[in-house]
Amino acid sequence: MKVLDLTDPNAGPLPIAAVDGNPDRLNWCRWSGVRRLICELYAAVRLDNGDVSYVSRLVAMDADGKRIQTIRLPQRNGQTLGYTLFGGAVLDWNTGEDGHVLMVRRYVPEFSTGTRLVQSEEGLAVDDINSISLGTNTILKARKDAQE
Repeated sequence: MKVLDLTDPNAGPLPIAAVDGNPDRLNWCRWSGVRRLICELYAAVRLDNGDVSYVSRLVAMDADGKRIQTIRLPQRNGQTLGYTLFGGAVLDWNTGEDGHVLMVRRYVPEFSTGTRLVQSEEGLAVDDINSISLGTNTILKARKDAQE
């Protein structure tokens, strides 16, 4: 992927991101603000039971390709009680705050012994994500009966 600084008449396309296709693939990238991009990566993976499925993840990066960060669900101290194959989807690219997007994400509960500090939400939720700091603010709590 390349970006072009339109404010500099002498600038040429600047390569900022690439994947080797084995197994990761770059599906799309889009601006989440004036200096950050969000891109979707996906891959075919073999699950523990032998089935093959797709997994997707969203990553945020600066316009120069630096500070690449995976947009992850808040995780506490436990182990998830299932697969998290869906990395989320952006519902709103223009929340009115630079770098923020609204995303739908699937929450999977966690299990742990000896602590109550585990993530117990389950289902789809809507979160306000700051693509600069990766801060998360839940807009709609996870619901098991929600549909994509």
